[in-house]
Amino acid sequence: MDLKEELFAYFIGGYEQYYAHMDTAAKKQLRQIAPMAFAKWYYATIMPETILTPVNIIESYTCGNEKTEDYEPVYTLHMQKGKKGTAKYVCKEVRYAVENHPLVADLKTLAAFCDPDCTVDERGCFTIEDAQKILPKLAFEDLYYIEYLMLLAQQMGLVEPAPAIHTYKMRKGHKLDAFLQKDAKQQMQDLLWAGCALAAERLTEALDLDEGMVDAAFFHHYLEDHQSTDVFFLDFFALLDVNLENVWHKDMEEMTEEDHALMSSFLFLGLVTDKWFFLPMGLFFHVIRPMYFMPFSFSKTINSMASLIAMGQNPMREILTPPSYYSLSILGRELTAKEELSPNMQGMPNVDDKEEMIRAVEMQLHLMTYEQVVQKNKPPQVIQMRVYLDKSPLMWKEVEIPLQFSLDLWCHDIAMAFGMEDVEDYILSVPNADGVMVKYGPDGSKKTFRKVTNMTIAMLEPRENDQWHMHMESGNLTIEVLELMEGDAYRMYPRIYKQSKKITEWEKGFDQDHF
Repeated sequence: MDLKEELFAYFIGGYEQYYAHMDTAAKKQLRQIAPMAFAKWYYATIMPETILTPVNIIESYTCGNEKTEDYEPVYTLHMQKGKKGTAKYVCKEVRYAVENHPLVADLKTLAAFCDPDCTVDERGCFTIEDAQKILPKLAFEDLYYIEYLMLLAQQMGLVEPAPAIHTYKMRKGHKLDAFLQKDAKQQMQDLLWAGCALAAERLTEALDLDEGMVDAAFFHHYLEDHQSTDVFFLDFFALLDVNLENVWHKDMEEMTEEDHALMSSFLFLGLVTDKWFFLPMGLFFHVIRPMYFMPFSFSKTINSMASLIAMGQNPMREILTPPSYYSLSILGRELTAKEELSPNMQGMPNVDDKEEMIRAVEMQLHLMTYEQVVQKNKPPQVIQMRVYLDKSPLMWKEVEIPLQFSLDLWCHDIAMAFGMEDVEDYILSVPNADGVMVKYGPDGSKKTFRKVTNMTIAMLEPRENDQWHMHMESGNLTIEVLELMEGDAYRMYPRIYKQSKKITEWEKGFDQDHF
C-alpha cells in the first residue's frame, strides 16, 4: 500500500470505527456527511502546528513527475452502495482546471434537471429525493454542495422560478445560454463574483448588518493573496470599530461581559463565513487551499454530529470551522491573484530523502491509530436519565452522563440544555436510600446546607427508577433515572441521545438556519 492509499485507509478506518458505535437513528446522516468530513480532514494537518496535511503530503511525495501547473488535483470521497445495502467508501481524483472546471459541469447538470421545470422548496433548492438522484453525477457528493450550487445558479440567473400553484418550481434561467457561450476563464470569474456576492448577502442577513457594509468586492479582496484568516476577522471587526485583537489577548478572568458577547459573535461569524465563503472557495471552486493547524478528531467530530442529529439540528455545524490559513491554488493564481504574492506557508520543503519523510508520516499515522485503540480500553460507567420540564412534560431529553462527572457542572449543563442559561442558584432534590428527599445546592447558595462542590453524580448513589427534581427561578426540571450501565468507549459523554419532537420543534424556532 503506497502512502496515498495508507492516508485514505486511515481516514476511512477512523470514520467507520466511530460511526459503527453511534446510535442507529444518526447513521444515515453520518453517511451522507462523510464526504464533507473527508474534505475537512484532507486539509487538516496530521501533526499539530505543521503543514503536513494529506493534500500537501500527497502532492509532494506521491505525485512526483505528475505535478502540473494546468490543474489542481483533488481527492474526494464518494459513497457507493454495496451488497445488501452496505456502503463502500471510494476516493476519487477530480481535476479542477479553469478550462474544464467540474463546478461548471455540475451547474449544467442542475440546469438540465430543471428543464422544463422541477419542484423545489421555498429557498429554490431541490427536494431531498431529487437531490439524492443528482448527487452521484456531481464532482462533490454532498447535500450542501447541491444546495450551494442551486443558490449560486439563482444568483447568476442560470435557473429561475417557474409559475406554479400551491408549490415552488424552478426552470432553466434566461441567462444560461449566454453564460455558456463565454470563454471558460470568464465563466469562472463571473461565478466567483457571484459566490462573493452570495457570501455578502448571507453575512449581512445573519448578522443584521447595514446594507452595503460588506459586498462582493469585500470578499473578493481576500482571494487575491495567500492569507491568514485572522486578517479577515480583524478587518471585519474593524468595520464595526472593534479591535478584536485586544480581546484575543485577554485572559478569561479579565474578560468583561461585553468581551464574552464579542467572542460569541466572533464564533458565530466563523460559522457563517466558513459556510458561505471559505468552504465554497476551498472545496467547491478550489481557488484557495485551506489548512487547519490541528489534526482532525474522529471522536469529537462524529460524536458531536451524532448529538446534533439527535436534537434535530444540522450536523454540518460541527464541520464548519474556518481554516487557520489558506494559500491560492493553481486556479486562484490564474483567476484572482494580484501581481505579487506573499510567501506561501504551505510550501513543502525539498527533502532529499523522501522515503525517510514518508516513513515519518507512516509512523505518525500508526501512533495515532494506536492511541485511539488504547484510549478505548476503559469505557466509563454511565447513568441514563430522562429530563423534562415540569410544566411541559412533552418537552423532554434523554441523556447519558458518566457517574464520575461533576454534579455541579451537570446541573448547569442540563439547565442550559433546556434554554436556562446563567443559572447561579438551584435546589437539586434527590431521594436517599430510605426514600427521603435530600436537598443539594451550589456553593454560596443559602437555600441548602448540602453543597454539590467537589461532588460527583456517583456520590448521590443513584438507583434505577429514582426521580429527582431541580428547582430554579427560570423553571423546574424532573429527572428520571432510567438505567445504570457500562458506557461505550467510542462515545463522548455527557451526551443527549434522544429528545421529544415537541422540544425539537421548539428549538428550531430559535435556530438560525442561515448560519
